[in-house]
Amino acid sequence: MRLKENSDLRTNCKQLEQILLVKEDIGAQLEFSNQKLLKAVQDKEHFKDQLKITSEYLDSLSEKNFDLERLSKYLKQVVEERELYAENLKKMILDIKEKSQIYIPSKVNSARPLACRDSRAKLV
Repeated sequence: MRLKENSDLRTNCKQLEQILLVKEDIGAQLEFSNQKLLKAVQDKEHFKDQLKITSEYLDSLSEKNFDLERLSKYLKQVVEERELYAENLKKMILDIKEKSQIYIPSKVNSARPLACRDSRAKLV
């Protein structure tokens, strides 16, 4: 009987030792998992901060791009207006040239210097 009790105690002791080893192994795995989880949370916070910084930078670039596009449109409009103004000035100059009287010197006046010419020149 005593032998059986000793055998049962040894069996129970071995089972408890195995359970204790499994428990220690599970505890080590849990600690490792917790460390990985903590690292993942820290990485998440880091990437969240980086994403926020990047978003703010992209927002500022978008605003600058919008301002530059608006400025580009304005400058294009100014250039078109100036080109139209220059074209109108050319037309006005041509009209003035066509409408103005042209001085045609007579044969008598053409031989003398300009300072000596009299008012007998014909205006057309």
